[in-house]
Amino acid sequence: GRIDDSEIQTQIGIVFSAIEAARLLCYKAVDLRVRSGRPTADANVARVAQVRSVQMAADLEQQILGEDGSGPEGRRDFRHAIVLGIAAGALDIQLGLIASRYLNLPRH
Repeated sequence: GRIDDSEIQTQIGIVFSAIEAARLLCYKAVDLRVRSGRPTADANVARVAQVRSVQMAADLEQQILGEDGSGPEGRRDFRHAIVLGIAAGALDIQLGLIASRYLNLPRH
């Protein structure tokens, strides 16, 4: 099946790496919050990484199983990935906060 395709396996590795990176960034953000007592820009970076990794996983699931091949669970996961980006405080807002807090770029 498609899961044996080397390109799909490469994509699975990329998505797995993105999820692991997001997890570690979340740990870092929590640790920094506990130590400093205030939120840092690292929380915004972690949130963006988390949203992007879930979106990547949902996209790959659809690529492997097809739009309707994943059943109700897959459709729910895909919808969750979209809602997660919106519920995150809008991904664009998170990116703007990273630009100003982390990169010290001017706000528009």
